[in-house]
Amino acid sequence: TPSPLQPPFPSQTPTPRKPGTVRQPSATLETHREEPLLPRSGDDPDVAREDGDDEPREASVPSGGGTCDAPRAGRRRTAGGMATLAVLTRLCSLAFLVVLLMWIAQLPAPWFEREADGVVSFNYHPLAMGIAFVVLMPEALLAYADLEDRRGVSHATAKKVHSALNGGATLLLVLGLMAIFANHGGHGVPPLYSAHSWMGMGTAALMACQATAGAALYLAPPGSALGASAETRAALMPWHRFFGAATFVLGVATCCMGLVEKQGFVKCAPDPTYKYCARIQLANVLATLAAAAASLALAAVYARSTGGRASGGGGGDDDPEARAVLVRRRRDGESHD
Repeated sequence: TPSPLQPPFPSQTPTPRKPGTVRQPSATLETHREEPLLPRSGDDPDVAREDGDDEPREASVPSGGGTCDAPRAGRRRTAGGMATLAVLTRLCSLAFLVVLLMWIAQLPAPWFEREADGVVSFNYHPLAMGIAFVVLMPEALLAYADLEDRRGVSHATAKKVHSALNGGATLLLVLGLMAIFANHGGHGVPPLYSAHSWMGMGTAALMACQATAGAALYLAPPGSALGASAETRAALMPWHRFFGAATFVLGVATCCMGLVEKQGFVKCAPDPTYKYCARIQLANVLATLAAAAASLALAAVYARSTGGRASGGGGGDDDPEARAVLVRRRRDGESHD
């Protein structure tokens, strides 16, 4: 029986060595090193695992040292989906424009000739509203998600594109309202009698507020004579995004309501009871394409806000100018402390 002072494993007892020699590791001891388990992409955003791929990718570490910034692999994975959503949105908008012109050509008073008694053509109204809400506004939503993030366009350029497209949509909205009020007034139709007209006026009011707030808050540089402060821009940005998306959804819904309302007035020739002529059925195609374009554009914005940004801040116009001002002020405050 070994003594209490004797180690239980004789092989681990240190042996004396001659001067000038180097101790060699004992062959009787076996070392066991466990490989670290790599987390899944859901556990660690810096490690990406593709669906169906059993081999995890290595985490991407910045070459300059320090901590990893946002999930780069997730951003790369989102870029492919962003491109698909952008292409599908534009295809639906283009198809909507083509079908809209086909539908206008099938109406009882085709194209843009003046109606009876010289009344302004009704067709200016659906053309202006359709281009505003189904062609221009989806492209304005894609300005940041597709142009800036996926194509590498600068934020300032993307902001100009976004503002120009929304400004064009606002102008077409005004022209469409002028056309329908002139048409109804010429025919003696009372204004604002339907749910479609009520929704349209509410959407127009929201769009006017959005255009005014966007121009006043975000077009001018922060801190300038015409621009808002960085704190104000950052605080109001979530509301600007929300009401912009709400205006877009309400506009597309109002367009669909107008198409349904127009279906109740037009009749198929020569049999008025027939319901499957082009002037009625093309309205169904237009409503479907409008809903598809809106859904795809909003899906692109949602994909950007959830996984497409390195900042993790939630997509949209993150306003780097205002963020830079806030970071500079915070740094200056820390240096004074």
